[in-house]
Amino acid sequence: MKEVFRREGVPPKAYQQLLNKTFSAEWYQWLPETLFSEIEREFDVEVSEIVRDKILAIQTFVNTDVFYHDAAAFEHIVMAVNDADVVPDEISLASPEEIVYAITTLGPVDDKQFEREVTRYIQICFENAGLLVYPSNVRFAQPEYLDERLKKAVQQVRPVVTDAAPHDLVGRQSNKLYKCIRSVVDRIAAYKPEEMTDNVQSA
Repeated sequence: MKEVFRREGVPPKAYQQLLNKTFSAEWYQWLPETLFSEIEREFDVEVSEIVRDKILAIQTFVNTDVFYHDAAAFEHIVMAVNDADVVPDEISLASPEEIVYAITTLGPVDDKQFEREVTRYIQICFENAGLLVYPSNVRFAQPEYLDERLKKAVQQVRPVVTDAAPHDLVGRQSNKLYKCIRSVVDRIAAYKPEEMTDNVQSA
């Protein structure tokens, strides 16, 4: 079981379940030094930096509402959940796949709580990736397009693979949307719950 504290790809809920079972809900209130000292004592393992960031991101998500109203905090939580380096004083723009994965695996989230600062950050990230149509669980941030041609095209986009020509906006956006959703689905499917059990051999 100790291997999960050293490896990437473990979803937030798996850590929550394990830590809740081991420490009850008390761990959500512990300071980082106490939390990781207790984990290391209980599981006889040194927690990797990537996993530390992820566990602290979970703690922040549960204990505060900064995920919903602070763009920098939102990005840091998203990056940590995706096993990416978290740089506290920098904004680096998450990818659509990273945002969708974080919201999917941290959830359920309350769409109505997201404030303008965070929805605008999400829009900038999607614009940066050239994705005009958002997956359903990020639809709360979907912008309204004023251009009639663009508005009509966006309504026809579906998450499917097409042989899109360069000028085919609907086809190209459908491919992008499919790729985004498929990436998240594949990442979630790649995790095996039995990896959290005691009988798994350490690598």
